[in-house]
Amino acid sequence: MKTKAITYLSSIILISCLILIVTGSPILNVPLFKESAFPLGTIVSWIGLIAFTFTIYLISNKIHRANISVHKIIRIAFGSTVILALLWGLIGFLFAGNWAFTFQNHDAFRGGIEASRYFWIITSTLVLIPVLLFLVLLLMLLIKRSFKRSEQ
Repeated sequence: MKTKAITYLSSIILISCLILIVTGSPILNVPLFKESAFPLGTIVSWIGLIAFTFTIYLISNKIHRANISVHKIIRIAFGSTVILALLWGLIGFLFAGNWAFTFQNHDAFRGGIEASRYFWIITSTLVLIPVLLFLVLLLMLLIKRSFKRSEQ
């Protein structure tokens, strides 16, 4: 029951963040602290990435119960992705040199175009890995069911 409640809460947070981002809400540009260069959009995106990874992890509850080595590997991959999502904002700050994650065309790595590429690779990886892991779990479930049907 606890896991179900956490899954619903994580899903609600994810949907809320998605609505704010997709609609381009003006709230995203509001500074977190008065006269700071730390926009709420950074926090919303950060929380959204964490909620996305965590929601998919919780929805894939088969991994929690299984003792199969493949499921353990998937569970470790999910855990690693959640940790990376928790660190995403700090990583973005290290690459951009600012909390708005703006990059400029200059020779220095930090805040430059090359750093931007790495930042977007990490960000897209945070979205793709949970989706791919979920698809692998679904595929494993379908294969398992088809083997059960063929045995009968």
